[in-house]
Amino acid sequence: MRPGQPTDDSFGYSASVSGKSILLGANNEDGTQKRAGAAYVFAGEQWADVTRLSADEETAYAGFGHALALDGDTAFVGLGGLEKTPVYVFGKSGGKWAMTQKLREDASDTFGFRIKVRGNVAMIAAPKDSADIGKIHMYTKAGATWTEQQEIVANDGAIGDFFALGMDFDGQSLISSEPATNSKAPVPAAYIFVKNGTSFVQQAKLVLSKVSEAVAISGDTAVVGIPAPVGSGQARVTIYIRSGDSWSVQQELTMPSEELFGTQLAIQGDVLFVSAETGGRSSVYVYRRTGQVWAQTQQLSVVPAELGPRALAVGGGTLAVGISNNTLTGAAQVFRDPAEDAKAPSSSNGDQEKSGCSFSKPASGRHTVPSVLLGGVLLLLLSARRRRVARRDL
Repeated sequence: MRPGQPTDDSFGYSASVSGKSILLGANNEDGTQKRAGAAYVFAGEQWADVTRLSADEETAYAGFGHALALDGDTAFVGLGGLEKTPVYVFGKSGGKWAMTQKLREDASDTFGFRIKVRGNVAMIAAPKDSADIGKIHMYTKAGATWTEQQEIVANDGAIGDFFALGMDFDGQSLISSEPATNSKAPVPAAYIFVKNGTSFVQQAKLVLSKVSEAVAISGDTAVVGIPAPVGSGQARVTIYIRSGDSWSVQQELTMPSEELFGTQLAIQGDVLFVSAETGGRSSVYVYRRTGQVWAQTQQLSVVPAELGPRALAVGGGTLAVGISNNTLTGAAQVFRDPAEDAKAPSSSNGDQEKSGCSFSKPASGRHTVPSVLLGGVLLLLLSARRRRVARRDL
């Protein structure tokens, strides 16, 4: 760490997973400018291949890495500290990452507040636009170029709604939450959009009891986390299912002992991850669906954080848990699902193919990677060891 560099790099503030590659944001990290921010791609066996991504022209307090998304050899990174900032697109070619495009939307102060990418479609949220109605900008890729194709808004959008405060996208369906439906009579809601040809159309509006930024969608399942004031213990996670064009509540999950249950969500098929925090003890609860019923199968203990895990991301049997607070440089714990590894062809690397690891960012500025073996049941940590990996700056 350079002299004068802040201890709060916020490593793990954001996270995205694609296969066995992981993208993590450190939006307060010093670069050529103070707290310009950075993002890190972890790939390869044991995630030892590390690449640092940053803006081509760094700006102090820009918050590069506030939001991000990874899909294959494409990474999107948004900023969170300044108005009317771009979203950066990086591509991997010949084993090296490089910036390929900068996307801009000058009418929005929060362009890139949330980002999701699936294949050749990218969704970029802007909840605070020129009229504070909020919208999602859909981009598609043709050749090597990303071009805006659609501005997605709620059918009943109004000034002050801040649509797209929360967002998730699975490639075919999109869910977006907002604090006020028609600001003259504020009612929190979540909207679901589905692909229709080359565009997305609104399919459903879910009325919520409280404002939620935690939403997730996978196939015919949508999930919304309903927070509760600290000390009330009344937070819940509501699971919706789709039948035809209609959505209905399938189940509600509660954890009365947890004060911040459901502030972060991640879903992959019939497996759901829900964050929680009480009294400095942070957890991620794992639920599996059998038939029509979701049941808790595991409680994962994570590195203590001031307000629980800051980010959850899942893909291909890999779960990344970002931990970021005001006193630590930040960290991310990564877990593998042995059930997913068992589906892959056997490898001469043996147990190395079935291991997970925990990323942290110590004061030296390098990333310490404690590896942990997984086995028996989903994401069960058995042992740990540490090793140093070198960092390649972009």
